[in-house]
Amino acid sequence: MADVNLGAWFRGLVDDIDNAVEEVSEYVADEGVKRTKQKIETRGTGNSWAASWDSMPNATPGRHSSSPGRDATGQMKNDVTGQVVNTGRSIETSFGWIDNYENYYGAQENGFNNMQANKKVEGMYALSDTAFEIINEAEKRLDVILRAL
Repeated sequence: MADVNLGAWFRGLVDDIDNAVEEVSEYVADEGVKRTKQKIETRGTGNSWAASWDSMPNATPGRHSSSPGRDATGQMKNDVTGQVVNTGRSIETSFGWIDNYENYYGAQENGFNNMQANKKVEGMYALSDTAFEIINEAEKRLDVILRAL
C-alpha cells in the first residue's frame, strides 16, 4: 500500500503554477518594453517639417522629419517602463508609460489631426500592437510550461 499526501502534492502544483505565471509575467513586461521602444524608434510618419526641431530641449540635431521614428528627444521612448506586481492573490503585468505620461504620447500612439498641416497623422500603435503580440506569445509560453507540470 502506498501513502500519498495529496495536500502536499496539490500545494506543490499550485506553487509551480504561480512560479510559471510570474515567469511569463516578467517576460511580458521586459519584452513589452523592448518591443514598444523599437516601434517608437521605427514607426515614423515619414512627414517632413519646414524647420528643424533643434530648438526643442534634447532634440536630435538636424531632425527635419518624423523618420525613422517619432521621438525627437528620446523622452517618449525612455518613459516606457514595465512592472510586475504580485499581490499574493493576483499578478498584474504592465508596460508602457507607467510613471510618466505626456499627452503627445497618446496622440502619437492613437493618431491625431495636425492643425498646422491640416492633415490626419496615423497612429504608430506601438503599445497596442505590442500588447497584441505579447498576449499571444504569453498564452503559448504558459501553455507549454503548464503542460510540462
